[in-house]
Amino acid sequence: MRMDHAMLSQMQVQSTSDQQDLARYAPIAAAVPTAVTPEQAAVWAYPQPEDSLDEVAFTMASALLGRVHLSGRIPELTPEARALVHEAVAVYKEIRADLPHALPSWPLGLPSWDDPWIALALDTPTTTYLAVWRRGGESTTTLNVTEPANVDVLYPSNSQAVCEPHPNGLALTLPTAPSAVLLRLEP
Repeated sequence: MRMDHAMLSQMQVQSTSDQQDLARYAPIAAAVPTAVTPEQAAVWAYPQPEDSLDEVAFTMASALLGRVHLSGRIPELTPEARALVHEAVAVYKEIRADLPHALPSWPLGLPSWDDPWIALALDTPTTTYLAVWRRGGESTTTLNVTEPANVDVLYPSNSQAVCEPHPNGLALTLPTAPSAVLLRLEP
């Protein structure tokens, strides 16, 4: 896709990919702020009826730091999966006004196509939103962030994520793969 300043200066939104594989969309969603502002980055979320609840949350988390574009077979989802979709949309509505004022950073470095862990942080003047995806590998990773005074799990609310201070930032454990979480870090 063409993503350049001349085109983006004339458009409100830019589709980031037509990728439907949730594991392959994570590095795209995490890297897209290198080319498109978060408020312009249309990130597609495709929850499917055959997806586990962790996969639905993974899919939805990919879109939360961009501009949510929801697709998939939503009416066929289980009530629990639909609740995760509704929760994600509610979280997005809560944070979307902050996105135009946020600057991106990558607490695990820019993502590679096959990385087992991927992270994108959007820093605002008052808070940091941190999306972290686990696609495999060890259950714990260390994120290079300034140690926050407060860490809240924004999505999914039933996450089994465990966050602990670490000398190099923040240690995050996600017990299952694939899984993802959106955190709010406050100084």
